[in-house]
Amino acid sequence: MIFGYARVSAFDQLLDSQIEQLREANVDRIVQEKVSGIHHQKEELTQLLDQLVKGDTLMVTRMDRLGRNTKQLLELIEELEARGIHLVILNLGIDTRTPSGKFILTVMSAFSELDWTMIKEKQ
Repeated sequence: MIFGYARVSAFDQLLDSQIEQLREANVDRIVQEKVSGIHHQKEELTQLLDQLVKGDTLMVTRMDRLGRNTKQLLELIEELEARGIHLVILNLGIDTRTPSGKFILTVMSAFSELDWTMIKEKQ
């Protein structure tokens, strides 16, 4: 089964574009959440992760929907991989069912953390 996860950081933000992209990718079920990425506890994501079983796919529109730093993302990816759950990130064309997808995901998560750090420095 393919599960989509859509998240925005504030209650006044809309999930519409993420939901539309996930529907176009033919996900079976979409879980929505409005919580900041810096919060470690994302209740809807946690519940979804608990429901996933071997062979399922978790799909997101962008990498930063799952976490804000490399450590969070890599821990989640390792957990999914150990459980036999696939990860697809639409905007990057990454699919962890392939070796190149796993490699690119690791590199991109490092760039994502660098970008976040630079944004924080500007503030």
